[in-house]
Amino acid sequence: RHGAFGAKYDISGDAGAIVYSAWETQPLRVDLRETFEGKVGVQVPSSPVLISPYYLELEHFLNCLETGRQPDITPLDGLKAVEIGVAALKSIETGKPVTLA
Repeated sequence: RHGAFGAKYDISGDAGAIVYSAWETQPLRVDLRETFEGKVGVQVPSSPVLISPYYLELEHFLNCLETGRQPDITPLDGLKAVEIGVAALKSIETGKPVTLA
């Protein structure tokens, strides 16, 4: 987990659900069907994030504009992220590793 971002997933089946959340002190939980108290359907988790990461990102950007501070993430960081994504797609298409320069 890094900052407001983290991993969370639910795997549900006939016998219950396995829930993982990086925001919890005990991140892995098993909910057997009997613990659903006879309710039909799937449990819908609430968001563990108090403030949206997108809001925090925009707030940081506006703060940089107002104060002249350099953003934590640079345009070069964005370019590198795109290059990684393109390389991943190329690797998927060719079935081979792609080396970044």
